[in-house]
Amino acid sequence: MFLNAEALFVKTRVAYGQLLLSGEYLIMDGAVGLALPLCYQQNFTVRPWVEKTFDRFDFPKIVWQQFYDNRLLFEAIYDANSLECLSSNDMAKAQFLQKIFVTIQKLQPGFWSIRHGVYVRTDQNFSPAWGLGSSATLVYHLAQWVQIDPLRLWHILFDGSGYDIACTKMQRPILYKNCPQKGIVYTAVSFHPTFSDHLFFVYTGHKVSSEKAVQQFRKKNYGSKDIQYISNLTQAMLVCDVLSDFEILMQKHEARMEKILCKPCIGRLFTDYPGALKSLGAWGGDFFLATGDCVVEVKDYFQRRGYSIVKRFDEM
Repeated sequence: MFLNAEALFVKTRVAYGQLLLSGEYLIMDGAVGLALPLCYQQNFTVRPWVEKTFDRFDFPKIVWQQFYDNRLLFEAIYDANSLECLSSNDMAKAQFLQKIFVTIQKLQPGFWSIRHGVYVRTDQNFSPAWGLGSSATLVYHLAQWVQIDPLRLWHILFDGSGYDIACTKMQRPILYKNCPQKGIVYTAVSFHPTFSDHLFFVYTGHKVSSEKAVQQFRKKNYGSKDIQYISNLTQAMLVCDVLSDFEILMQKHEARMEKILCKPCIGRLFTDYPGALKSLGAWGGDFFLATGDCVVEVKDYFQRRGYSIVKRFDEM
């Protein structure tokens, strides 16, 4: 079926951010991971480009703008024929988008063969600095627009597991496994522990490049026993209904990954913290998980140490 960007206008699509609660890194090689969709969302709108702002370009254009809290963060203009970036306020991000456009052209030849132009706008209600699978959410939106499998597009572009694409697609907690023999398998699950009011997400204050983290991980020494060990912890975390038991599972997960990565776990930074701590995703960036008695005490502890953003489990 011939598809054309000009014909596939979208009023607005919504997709949600994600966090990987267990299985980080090893999820790429067969470990079972538990992933959670979040309340934070990214909206995606496509319409004809009819404004006269960029009339100096007398050929079809792709005009892209990204907003956060209705503030323009990023914009770029592309030649729809060559997919060359004509202008942008962030060339690195513009080149990232161009890479996706070129891949789409290979998967759907003629998609960008348009006569007039298209305008794409994304809006998100959470800070881009938080991560939360924002790249995966963007790829999911584009794949839905182009009408191709989001996981297929993701794996052409990146070396990650793709769990965040699946989580966005399901919009429910999932168990995700990348089986070497069977391929990707994921199932929706129920995960809302009875002790959720004792779980908190703490923002580290910076992002870590997932792509670079994956490249570094590929150099580490690990095997099938590590993969099975982490899978067993994931399954136990899913059904755990006692906070103290859940904390033990968190600590076991951290200890095994610390050994594999040869990198200090998050708990090494907070040796006097009374609860349990667990890294999430690429170690050192985005959010980490903390347990605690009450939100006031947890916020007070971390804010005194310079970590100002602390979110309750149910809040996220």
